[in-house]
Amino acid sequence: MLQKRGIPINNINCVFCNSCEEIANHVFFSCKKTSSIWQLCDKWVGIQNVHHNEAHSHWLGFELVGLGSKHNYMWRMVWMSIIWNTWKHKNEVIFKNRKCDMLEVLAITQVNTWAFIASKYGKSRISFSDWCIDPLTCLKLLD
Repeated sequence: MLQKRGIPINNINCVFCNSCEEIANHVFFSCKKTSSIWQLCDKWVGIQNVHHNEAHSHWLGFELVGLGSKHNYMWRMVWMSIIWNTWKHKNEVIFKNRKCDMLEVLAITQVNTWAFIASKYGKSRISFSDWCIDPLTCLKLLD
């Protein structure tokens, strides 16, 4: 967007891998560094999944089999949080000279999504430690 607006930039490559042009689908889904966040998320919930490298298809595929639409709605809060936290992390890499750390992005996502769920359903329903250990069971408890 900066380049389209005539703002000079020195490098249009992805700040995480520096090997591809920085476009949204690459930064969030196919970059070798950031694609690991989706694998970490799968490991966290205890599933194996193949993810798409295009935003809309990735969103549609980010669903847990065996959960109803309400529970998958809550699960997709994790997707949105990962996207948001990856964007914020990218800016920290650029503007604060931070190193790429997808484990940190997942940890922040866990905090943010638990806080969202706790505000909606009450902290007594799901503890943060339970959320970090077994999010699938926690989602099933939400009615």
